[in-house]
Amino acid sequence: MPTLTSQPQDTVRELIERGINGNDPSAVDDLVHSDYRYRTPTVSLEGPDPLKALFADYRKAFPDLEVVIDHQFAEDNQVCTRLTLRGTHLGPFNGTPGTGRKVNAKGVVISRIADGKIKEEWELIDELAVAGQLGLI
Repeated sequence: MPTLTSQPQDTVRELIERGINGNDPSAVDDLVHSDYRYRTPTVSLEGPDPLKALFADYRKAFPDLEVVIDHQFAEDNQVCTRLTLRGTHLGPFNGTPGTGRKVNAKGVVISRIADGKIKEEWELIDELAVAGQLGLI
């Protein structure tokens, strides 16, 4: 659980390291606000449980998924994280069965912290690069 002295970027970093890279769903319970909202150009989620399901779906599609934080900075209660997603597409992803291809894509996530937890996130991933690497385009 985040401490009162933790910095906002520490909370985001811990969610990435524990929740995604460590495949630990309890990280969502510890670090994500009960009124959580997640937005991308194509996906909208509300609440921690849909986020856990999203992480699980990504892990099924890319069992070796790794998110690398390339750069991160914070201002007040907002954190901007530039990241790289890496993994091998072995399971279904957006209706496409596993291809065995490797994916390496860049993205940016802006997270808003409230009450020491992540309350909102806006994410942009280079979906065109992912589609190309999977041979979909």
